[in-house]
Amino acid sequence: MKILSKFTIIAFFAIGMSYNTSADVEGILKGHFEAVGGLERLSEIRTVKRSGDAQVTHFGGQPMPMPGIVETAVIIGKKSYTKTHYEWYSSTAVWNGTEGWKSTLYDGTTEFSAMELEIAKQKVYITPLQRSYEQHGSSAFRQLEDETFQGKECFVIQIIGVEGIEKMFYYIDKTSNLLIGIKTPNTDPTFSSDTVIIHFGDYAEYNGVMFPNSRQVSIGNNELNANYTFTETEIDVTLDETIFDKP
Repeated sequence: MKILSKFTIIAFFAIGMSYNTSADVEGILKGHFEAVGGLERLSEIRTVKRSGDAQVTHFGGQPMPMPGIVETAVIIGKKSYTKTHYEWYSSTAVWNGTEGWKSTLYDGTTEFSAMELEIAKQKVYITPLQRSYEQHGSSAFRQLEDETFQGKECFVIQIIGVEGIEKMFYYIDKTSNLLIGIKTPNTDPTFSSDTVIIHFGDYAEYNGVMFPNSRQVSIGNNELNANYTFTETEIDVTLDETIFDKP
C-alpha cells in the first residue's frame, strides 16, 4: 500500500531568499525566547507531555477526512517522541539522545534522513530554535528579508552550518515574537510541490511557558493537509521512558 507510506511526512514537518544585511539576529532570538517564557524558565522544565486530535483533510488534491490522535513526549534537552495514529495508519518518530528512527504500520522501523534527524533533535526543546542557540549562540543563525506569513509580518531566520536543515526557514511574528511558521523542503517525490509549510497557532500559557495548541502541515494545493489540535499539556510529569526504546 504505497500511498500509506507517504503519510510519514506528516509526522515531521527550497525556496530562494535574499539576506537582510541590517540583521539583528541576537535581538530577534532574545525577543522570541522571552515571549515563549524566557530561557531561565525554559531551563527549569524537565519533561513535557502533550496529546490531542489529528485530522488529515486532503491528500492528492482530493478531500480525505481521516481523524486520529497525536501524542508527544519530551525529556528536555535529551529525548523526543512523536506518535500519530489513525484508523488504518500510524507512525512514530523518536530521538533517544543517541540515535533516531521512525516506525510506521506498513514500513516498519527505518532510519531518519538527515533532515528528519535534525527535526527530531530540535523537538527535545520547547522551541525548535533553542537547541542551536544554546550550542552556538546567534552565530548559528542568519536573518533573511522580512515576509508576511498567514497575514502576519514576520522576521525570517535560518539556521546555518547544520546538515539537513540548512534550507529550513523560521517565521517569527513581529508582534508576538512567537514562532508561527516553518517552511522546509519536501523530500517526498509523491508530491509535486517543493515545500512543506507548517503553521503554529492558538498559543496558550502552561506553567509560565507558551505552547502552540494548533499545528497545520500543508503541501501544495491540497496535495496534503493535516491539522493537529493539542487538548492536554502536562509539564514536569513522570514519563514512561520505554517509549524511547527502539523496537
